[in-house]
Amino acid sequence: MPTEALPAPAVTLVPLQPADRGLYVRLYSDPEVMRHIGSPRARSTIEADFDAALTLPVRALGNGRQRRVVRGPADGIGLLAVDDVGDRLELGLMLLPAWQGRGIGRQAFELALMALRTHAADRVVQVQYRPDNRAMAALARTFAFGPPESNAASTLVRRWLRPDAVNRSRRSRCPCN
Repeated sequence: MPTEALPAPAVTLVPLQPADRGLYVRLYSDPEVMRHIGSPRARSTIEADFDAALTLPVRALGNGRQRRVVRGPADGIGLLAVDDVGDRLELGLMLLPAWQGRGIGRQAFELALMALRTHAADRVVQVQYRPDNRAMAALARTFAFGPPESNAASTLVRRWLRPDAVNRSRRSRCPCN
């Protein structure tokens, strides 16, 4: 008997708050999440990083270093990061393992790219990921990031999205900031 795929739960991106400490610690200490980023970190390092992230001014995505909590059917299920790295913006995403593979990453990326189109339309956007991170590679393909580039000095794959590609979003207005 055929079954229909359930739609992905609605996702929102909200600024990081003090109450998100537990989520932040869970993400950065979870071996399954961190296998795509690096080794799990010590709790004291994670908490210091969280405290530093809380001091970031909350501005529109694309204006300086920003962190957003990915909310869906549960209060906090992931973290989206946009880092201003001089000539480009780096976009990253972490989801708790229970929420991976449900279309949440695609929705979070779409919201982030809409915000970047609105607030940083002239910037190049980059994603970096380990070659075995099939989920991030699929997101990069879905949103028309350029072909993978490898760097001998790094174990990461880089893909770029030029400003004119960022501007070809499927929606006309960004519902998030």
